[in-house]
Amino acid sequence: MENNSKLINTIIRFFTIGFLLAWCFILIRPFIIIILWAVIIAIALFPVFEWLKNRLGGRAKLSAISLALVGIAIVLGPISIIATVLFHNAQTIVEGIDTGTLVIPPPSPDIADIPIIGKPLSELWQLASLNLEALISQFKTQIVEFSKTLLLQATNISLILLKFIISIVVAVILTLNAKSLNQGVTLFVLRLAPTRGEEFIQLATTSTHCDYFTGGNWRNYCPRDSRFICRSCNLDSRL
Repeated sequence: MENNSKLINTIIRFFTIGFLLAWCFILIRPFIIIILWAVIIAIALFPVFEWLKNRLGGRAKLSAISLALVGIAIVLGPISIIATVLFHNAQTIVEGIDTGTLVIPPPSPDIADIPIIGKPLSELWQLASLNLEALISQFKTQIVEFSKTLLLQATNISLILLKFIISIVVAVILTLNAKSLNQGVTLFVLRLAPTRGEEFIQLATTSTHCDYFTGGNWRNYCPRDSRFICRSCNLDSRL
C-alpha cells in the first residue's frame, strides 16, 4: 500500500512538472526567436565587446551600450532613409494624381518590340500617359489588392526589425553577464555530457564566431577538432 502511495505521488509530481514546463514553453514561445538571435549576437560580438572595453578603460556598461547603439543605427539608418524617400515619392505621386499635375511621358517605340510583354506594356503605358485616371479605374481592384499586400509586407518587415532591435538589447544584457552565464551553461553542459561537454561548448563557440574575427587565419584560431566547422564557413577559401 505504501509503495502504491509513493508511486502515485511520483506520478503526480512528474505530471505537475510536465504541466509547468509546457506552460512555461507556451509563455516564452513568442520570444524564442528573439532569445536565439540575442545569444548569437552576444557570442559573435563578445570579442568586439572585450576589445572596446579595454579601449574604454574597463567600462563594461559603456562598451555594451555603445555596441547596442551602433547596431541599432546600422539597422535603422539605411531603412529610415529608404522609407523616407519612398514615402515622399508616394506622397508626390498621390498629390500629382489629385491635382492633375502628374505627367507621364509616352512610351518609347522600342517598348512594343519587347517579346511577349512588349505590346500590352506599351498599350498600358500609352493609356497612362493619355488618361491616368482611366487606367487607375480600370485596374482599381488589382491596385487595392496590391496595396493590401504591400502594407502586410511592410508590417511584417517592421515586426522583424522590432524583434531584431529587441534582440540587440537582450544581447547587451547577456554580454554584461557573460561570465556568470558562461559558468552556468558550462556546468549544465558538463552535467549532460561530462566527458565531452567542454568540446561541445568549444565547437558551438567556434561555429558562431566563424571567420568574422579570425581574419581568415583559421588554422591559428580554430581548434583542431573544430576545423571542419571553419571549413564549412569557407575560412579556408582565402588560403
